[in-house]
Amino acid sequence: MSDWVSNFPLVRHIRELREKTGGSASIGWMYDEPAFLLYALAKWYKPELVIQTGHLWGKSAMVVLEALHDGFLMSAEGMMEEEQDADKKLGAFIAANRPSPPQRPKVISIDPLPKGVPDSDAGIRYLREYDPNFEFYQMKSDEFFRAHGGRLAKEFSGRRIMGIVDGDHTWEGCMQDLESLAKLGAQFIVVDDMAWLPHLRRAAGEFGRRNGYEFFTLPFFTGMGLLWRRGEISISPKVRKFPYSLKEFFYAIGGLGLINFARRLKHLIVG
Repeated sequence: MSDWVSNFPLVRHIRELREKTGGSASIGWMYDEPAFLLYALAKWYKPELVIQTGHLWGKSAMVVLEALHDGFLMSAEGMMEEEQDADKKLGAFIAANRPSPPQRPKVISIDPLPKGVPDSDAGIRYLREYDPNFEFYQMKSDEFFRAHGGRLAKEFSGRRIMGIVDGDHTWEGCMQDLESLAKLGAQFIVVDDMAWLPHLRRAAGEFGRRNGYEFFTLPFFTGMGLLWRRGEISISPKVRKFPYSLKEFFYAIGGLGLINFARRLKHLIVG
C-alpha cells in the first residue's frame, strides 16, 4: 500500500484503533466504501449530535469523529483556496442552505456488549483521547434512550442531530431505535445492512411513512438506508406559487409517452 494511503489520517486512526482493540473475528463490521460514504455524509450534514446504536470495536465511530474533527470542510480549508464565484442569487441561497460547522459536536456510541472484541475498553480510551467529548454507553439502546433521551432532546433542541442505526438487527430493535431517534429530534438517520437483512429495509420504510421521513436505499455491499425528515430544507426563491410545470403534470399522468404525444400534437396543430 502506498505511503499516501498509509499516512491518510482516517486510515491511520482506524488501523491504530483496530490494533488496540484486536478487532473482531466473530462478527462483521462496516466495509471501507460504506465507511467513506458515512464520512462524507457527516461532512455534508455537519451534525452537532450523533447517536450511534451498535459500536463493536469502533470503526464507524472513528469515521464520524474524524469527519467532524479533521478540519477539512469544517473551516475555511477546502478543495479550492478561494470561495466559489457564483450567481448572486445562487450564492445567497447556498449561504442560507449551508450548515455551519459545529463548534463542539458530540458523538455518542451505544452497545451492551461488543461481541468478539478482545479489548473494547482500549478502543474506548483511544476514541476519548481523540475527542474528550466522545461518550460510550455500555447498555441496551432502549435503556439509553429512556435514561438520557429527554435530557439530550432538551440540550440539542433545534440543532442538527444525526442517528446511525447498526445495533439490534431484529425488526423490533431497529424500529425501536428509529422511533427513539425521531422522538429525540433526529432529522437525518442512517441505517446499515439493508440489503443483507431485508426486514431492516421494511422496518425503515414503514417508519419513514409513519413519521414523515423520506427514505432511500443504497443497495451495494450490505446496503445502507437514508432517512431524511420532510421539511428540513430551505425553499428556493425560484419556486412558483404552483410549483409544478405542465410537463411535470403530464409526466405524473402518463410518463414520457404522454409528453411526447403532446409535443407531436402541438407540432401538428401549429404546423
